[in-house]
Amino acid sequence: MMIANETKRQRITTRSAAGVGAAAVWLAIVVLTNGCVNVSKEFAAKRYYALDATRGETAPANATGPVLAVRPFRASPRYEGNELVSRLSDVAYRSDFYSEFLVEPAALVTEQTRRWLADSGLFQCVVEGSGSAALTHVLEGAVTVIQGDYRDRAAPQAVLEAQFFLVEAAAASRIAFHKTYRRERPLADTTPDELVRGWNQALQETLTALEEDLRQALSAAR
Repeated sequence: MMIANETKRQRITTRSAAGVGAAAVWLAIVVLTNGCVNVSKEFAAKRYYALDATRGETAPANATGPVLAVRPFRASPRYEGNELVSRLSDVAYRSDFYSEFLVEPAALVTEQTRRWLADSGLFQCVVEGSGSAALTHVLEGAVTVIQGDYRDRAAPQAVLEAQFFLVEAAAASRIAFHKTYRRERPLADTTPDELVRGWNQALQETLTALEEDLRQALSAAR
């Protein structure tokens, strides 16, 4: 009888220990789960950027000037996405998941180019696409490089390279002008904000040079 009572007490003690152990496990799960939820809330939010080339002065439209259509530019395949791209070595690149353009960079460069030339005073009108029956010229372009060059970590750069083609609409699509522009702007650091600022400066320099070259090309064609 005493042996039976002792065995019963051992079973009760074992069950109690098991219950305490199970409760401890559930408590640990709750703590870990809450911890995971808190960590997920600390994930970085995405940031979105646009390109902005600001010109110092604007000129009124040229009443007797040509009519220009700016077609949507293309981009090199490695720069077709919205994520900011940086070059880390001769063979390694990185795209920033948390830092993106609002739209693909080729579309941003197209928009900025159209707006810049519309304020240049070179043209009677600058339109999108090529649907205007009165247009005299078409501008096509391609963004061949838009990246942060971080191969030299002590001297990071914002790199922008673009090609432009001015085509005469009434002359069997004869190319009146073409040129590739490349700008490399030094950066104070490798943050996305600084990289986009560098691209804006590079784009401003590119469009300033393009405007002057178009002015000379149109003048020579008269």
